[in-house]
Amino acid sequence: MMNLKQRVNYLVIVAAILILGGTGGAFAADWQFYGTASVNTFLVDSDVDDTTQYTQQLNPGANIGAEVQVSDTLSGGFEYGTENGSANVVALYGEWDFGSGSLLVGQAEVPVYQGISGQVYDDDRALDGIGEFNPGERAMIRLTFGNFQVAAVETDARISRAGGPDDSLSEVKAPTVHARYDFSAQAFDAAVSGAVSAFDYDDKSVTSCVAVAAIGANINRFRLAAQGWIGRNVANLAPVDSRGQGEDGFAIYEGGAIHDVDAWGVALVAQVVFNDALSMEAGYGHVDLDYGNATLFASDTDEAQSYYLNMPVTLAEGVQIVPEIGVIDYNESGQDKNTYAGAKWQIEF
Repeated sequence: MMNLKQRVNYLVIVAAILILGGTGGAFAADWQFYGTASVNTFLVDSDVDDTTQYTQQLNPGANIGAEVQVSDTLSGGFEYGTENGSANVVALYGEWDFGSGSLLVGQAEVPVYQGISGQVYDDDRALDGIGEFNPGERAMIRLTFGNFQVAAVETDARISRAGGPDDSLSEVKAPTVHARYDFSAQAFDAAVSGAVSAFDYDDKSVTSCVAVAAIGANINRFRLAAQGWIGRNVANLAPVDSRGQGEDGFAIYEGGAIHDVDAWGVALVAQVVFNDALSMEAGYGHVDLDYGNATLFASDTDEAQSYYLNMPVTLAEGVQIVPEIGVIDYNESGQDKNTYAGAKWQIEF
């Protein structure tokens, strides 16, 4: 039986279909529905716990959604995911092409995101937080002019203090600003992006910023891609995972003062496509944080790394198994090192 949240989500989907997907009048639209069913099965060895655990669960990357074309100038889409075992809005947006550019309103991938990894362990981790910079989908108002994007994005106004992340004393006065520019050629692609946010915590100013660059090259069936980023208090822009506890990298409030946390990360990915049914990918990610003068954590700095090898196998159109082995190492004494092996099983429909 569905709980209240699931019923509300279901009614939202049904209402959207009835309102926007009608076959006549001003709301006539071309709906392209899609879905992905995905299950992860992995054996994970933990150094700290000295255990080996088998895990099997629905991948939160499993989804159902639609792309909608209302007219030559008006489009939109939605996607529901399965985070924590219940339906959640991943994306919901509309976009208007006004000729010289386009305006997007809603929740979608933000401009600063430049994904390069296909790591499937830990719910399609893709080196997120350990090398790759991924804010996820956020509420925004975005303008696009050719290869350039700029957006006003919702602001995460948390800081770290004893007891964990906190926003109880935060005051937001402006949105987070993202910008991005893409380059492309026949065998080459690259992008540069950045984001900055500012808010007050206990009447003290907190500024978060990041600069991201990614580059990729294709040579026949081989692709090599790299991403690097550097920033300050970056957890307000994207979760960083340097201790195995998630969302590290917030500014630290301690002794009545704000302590900025500097951070940087790199990710490298190599892929070779053997044929339409078989490919192979290897990836490496590293993240490094500097806590400055704060004493909230045991050490002044922290780092983590992850590396993996997978081999996506396409059994039929839309049917894929992705075996993968890899390591997530939080490096510091008392922090975990997870060695894993398993696969993602996925059917697209």
